[in-house]
Amino acid sequence: MYDYNSIFMSKNGYKQDTYVLFTKTDSPFGYKQQEHEFLSYPVLGIGIAARSYIEKTQYTSYDTATCKESDIIEFIKEVEENPFVAKLGIELNDDMFIRRYVLLRMLLFERGLFFSEFSKKFGNSAIEFFKKELKILDENEMIIKYKDRVILSDKGKRFSNFLPVLLNKI
Repeated sequence: MYDYNSIFMSKNGYKQDTYVLFTKTDSPFGYKQQEHEFLSYPVLGIGIAARSYIEKTQYTSYDTATCKESDIIEFIKEVEENPFVAKLGIELNDDMFIRRYVLLRMLLFERGLFFSEFSKKFGNSAIEFFKKELKILDENEMIIKYKDRVILSDKGKRFSNFLPVLLNKI
């Protein structure tokens, strides 16, 4: 289904921005929320189960997967008293933050990970930090390497849902 959809969208004038996001190639507009999230811009989610991100802090009011009608009713009552409702959250440690940074940039298919940006932000080399992971991706023809960046190949895009496992388990 993924292959069929990618081919269909491409033939109909769309480019693939992420695993699930396609944008009309001749449009100056596009869906920016996911791009901003992937580039680690602060994102304030408004509404039940909306996600918010500020540097290393991620939070939400309710878990999307378990949210029920009674939660929505409760949320509306809570927001009437206090418009800021955050019940679930996590503060990323340095390692988690670095891995999230790399993962999200790799998931922006056209952009990828720029090594110079990584070095400037974290003070070390992405190539050294992710030596094992990049080797596995390269050996499996899932990335395309350039002088200052790496992007996912077509095969890498197809299997990009496995990147979080790879970047967090090795």
